[in-house]
Amino acid sequence: MRATIFHFRNYHVLLIFLIVVFISYHNSLTASWHFDDLQNIVENQKLHLTSLDTGSLIQVLFAHPREEGRLFRPVAYLSFALNWYFGADHVLGYHLVNILLHIGTAFLLYLTNLSLLDAPALREQQQSTRNKHLIALLAALLWALNPIHTQAVTYIVQRMAGLATFFSLATLLCYLLGRRLGNKRTQWAWWLAALICFVLALGSKENSITLPMVLLLVEWIFFRSLARITGRHLLVGAGLLVVAGFAIYLLTNGNPLGSIMGYDHRSFTLGQRLLTESRIMLFYLSLLLFPAPWRLSLDHDILLSTSILQPPTTALSIAFLAGLTCWALWKRKSWPIASFAILFFLLNHTIESTVFPLELIFEHRNYLPSLFLFLPLAVAVVDFHQSDRLRTVPVVRHTVAAVVVLLLCTLGAATYSRNAVWRTEQSLWEDSLAKAPGQSRPYINLAHTYQKLGRSDETFELCRLSLTKDSPTPTKDRMRAYNNMGNISMERNHFSEAVGYYRQALLAYSNEPSRYFLHKALLADGQPQKAHEELAALIDKHPDDNELKISMALVLAGQQQYPEAVNMLRGMLQRTGINGYERSSALICLGSLLSRQGEYKDAEQQFREAMAISEPRLPLLCVIGNHLQQGNQTAASTQLQEMLKHFRSNDLEQLVRSANRQNILFPVATDELNAFIQAQATILKTSDVKAP
Repeated sequence: MRATIFHFRNYHVLLIFLIVVFISYHNSLTASWHFDDLQNIVENQKLHLTSLDTGSLIQVLFAHPREEGRLFRPVAYLSFALNWYFGADHVLGYHLVNILLHIGTAFLLYLTNLSLLDAPALREQQQSTRNKHLIALLAALLWALNPIHTQAVTYIVQRMAGLATFFSLATLLCYLLGRRLGNKRTQWAWWLAALICFVLALGSKENSITLPMVLLLVEWIFFRSLARITGRHLLVGAGLLVVAGFAIYLLTNGNPLGSIMGYDHRSFTLGQRLLTESRIMLFYLSLLLFPAPWRLSLDHDILLSTSILQPPTTALSIAFLAGLTCWALWKRKSWPIASFAILFFLLNHTIESTVFPLELIFEHRNYLPSLFLFLPLAVAVVDFHQSDRLRTVPVVRHTVAAVVVLLLCTLGAATYSRNAVWRTEQSLWEDSLAKAPGQSRPYINLAHTYQKLGRSDETFELCRLSLTKDSPTPTKDRMRAYNNMGNISMERNHFSEAVGYYRQALLAYSNEPSRYFLHKALLADGQPQKAHEELAALIDKHPDDNELKISMALVLAGQQQYPEAVNMLRGMLQRTGINGYERSSALICLGSLLSRQGEYKDAEQQFREAMAISEPRLPLLCVIGNHLQQGNQTAASTQLQEMLKHFRSNDLEQLVRSANRQNILFPVATDELNAFIQAQATILKTSDVKAP
């Protein structure tokens, strides 16, 4: 068996996978960051390796984006951190690793298929079919080219699912190699390798916890040895269970039962989730067997099952799944490959499709469960093609072969087509909105994308519409929608409306970002005392946050408490550990406060110092404001006209308008500064027209 697995010709198969998979996925190499990529990788500072020392690497293992000090999928996070070390936030390296991982997984699947096709149960019933290599290759290609897997491969953060599947397959293959070898030392070496791969799988994603049951399933179906359990079986099983139990304890932060009880923030109960998942499982099967790109989406409209008869398809789905399970158990001896494929699929959905309070549906959850689903189909097709009956009808044989090749090409083309949707945030969320118009998430995320593109009206409308849609996390989605609407209102200088939206966001889901936005809106709306109260609550929780202190200085200025604001900023600037952005903001605000108190020379010194460490436009505008505060129109005009030689007046006005959303204070009111910019721009244009 070992010679069969490691035969030289198998590496020709690896070359086939390299070519066909890379062709199908190469248009994903420049696909942008999406959704959970941001909080898990791009914004996760603990993951941003700058050196490969031991301390930095250990920190990466605990880089949970929300919970400090929690060990969380360390293998996957270490791979992301190494990507960051070599390429920072450039997506090419991340996609290349994901594609190579997918190719490696397909090759391991081919080798595992070969091993299973040579199992004792098949040989005993003369089911060790001819052309095992062709069957194993066809099954692996049908899996690797299926476009449903684009979500696991092209969605960068789902490398977690990819690594878990790769190491799960490696565990199974190592176990099979050890199971079939006679040499005790070699056998235990393979089993030790299987144990190591199991640990790596658990460190990639928790759904690989089903591996001990998978090995029992293999023993029961392909080796039929569970009737005569030996001490060796007990020892191996105990070892796997100990590792699995320890991993569950670590990965659930020492609270495995608590991880099942978190339904408070969901729009469904445990019972509703279980009922709905029965229909989703059938939907998954339909996607795997008919993965047309127009059926695939990051979000799906799924009607919640509120009872076994509501909707009626719930009862039918449960009956179908129960019947399918019974058929697989009944046929385990006469149809071992089909039986294993079905039971493997159902078993590996037990983590993400049963009691845990996860979102209802994601396509990438099929990456591991679907591994062997195409093996029975490959056996049937190859055996039919190679049957003695067809040997006398070459036209039919050639037609079957052509249909198979056409199917593989179609799958590859569909994968390529689906990858095109992942190219940008806009294309992904527009696609999701078209396919799941009843879900709130596409509206909110597309709104966020449009907001970055400056399409404020469409952003506001999408957020408003999202409030009427279904959501797996309704409180958080309502909070995000109201925050976005508040931000747009701030951009439009509708400060009272912004206050209302931020308060609605806090009612939906109490959180610090909404409170931070609210204090800015209150300050802009002329309610400094209420802004002070909101901000003071945040500073109590984060006393060392420099940005909050700058905000408090602005609030104090709004209450005409200039000396207190100046003292706060001077004290902050004397501290060590303040970053460049915070220092620049503090210097600009300090200079503006000093200017408003008549200390013009000291104010200009602060602006010049800020200019040396930051982008110059804001400090230069503050210098102009300082001249206006002194009544020195000539100096202000000279300085601004020099700026207008390098910067457009519209951009400068927008920068001034956006000050209320940043920690920026000018020596004069923003309306006065913008009016001066408009006037000087008009004078400059008039003089240009008059010039010969």
